[in-house]
Amino acid sequence: MGQILASESSQISLTYDYIKILMKYEFNVFVENFVAENFFPDKLLWSKIVKQTLDIYEENKWKHSVEQRPELKRYYKIHTCLTEHRLLRLAVTYPSLNTKFMTLVKLGAIAIKTGKCSLCNMYNTDILMHYILCCTSILQIRTEMFYKIVDILDVEDSVRFFNQDDDEIVESLLGSMNHTMQTPNADVWSLLMCHIADYMFKLYQVFKCDLYSHIFDLN
Repeated sequence: MGQILASESSQISLTYDYIKILMKYEFNVFVENFVAENFFPDKLLWSKIVKQTLDIYEENKWKHSVEQRPELKRYYKIHTCLTEHRLLRLAVTYPSLNTKFMTLVKLGAIAIKTGKCSLCNMYNTDILMHYILCCTSILQIRTEMFYKIVDILDVEDSVRFFNQDDDEIVESLLGSMNHTMQTPNADVWSLLMCHIADYMFKLYQVFKCDLYSHIFDLN
């Protein structure tokens, strides 16, 4: 295959384009093995090989892209693989909360940025974290949300939740399945995220104009 790619006369042929695609996604390894072993898979098996190989390629490409951008650290911890967001599945299960879950997904995708909060005039190196955990102008809604979390989780899980550092708490509130959020069973987690989505949407309604002023695009 390498010889064909090196030949200038072959570079305008369909074979050349086909081999380039094979090598880009490393399908050439499979083809060369099939030829060497005189074995060619049926259509169904080859389709599975192609799908799995493409999935791995796109996943690695996406991970590499995200890992090169420190400002997307939180996004990567919340959405750890290239697949449908788990909160979108909850949005299907609870359609009345669709807008609120979509807001959580969008907030979780926002890059970490510095900024000054016009609600309380405090400067922070992570303005979104400031809105969610620190801004005194929305203390009441935040407090109600935290009390609701305590009501839903058992004592041990509640202590574990609030013993997280600030980054981990924000990640948990935005849908991360970190170690702490994997402890409650699926039903408790779903109930918890429904209430978190409700309270986080209330918080968002207060800080969204200030958020727009920091050039975040949630549209």
